[in-house]
Amino acid sequence: MKILIPILLALFISNSANAQSLEDVCKYYEKSINGFYALIARAVKSRNEALDNGNVEGVNDSLLIIVNNEKFLKEEAQVYHYLDCSDFR
Repeated sequence: MKILIPILLALFISNSANAQSLEDVCKYYEKSINGFYALIARAVKSRNEALDNGNVEGVNDSLLIIVNNEKFLKEEAQVYHYLDCSDFR
């Protein structure tokens, strides 16, 4: 149901003057997904550096960042997939 509501909102946006097109919504989700991916990649890199240095606290912090952002990444990716944004690339 969490996924259905954003999809319906994106598809049935009113025809008012400041309504966003589906292309704009797809661009937003694409930027969001790229941002989460970059954040996870940076956390993985810092985790590897912390492992090399033997810093247990840095490893734990990086793992928390990775786990939290993977959850958001999966949600955003599902919405992007269901919007079928492949036409707007």
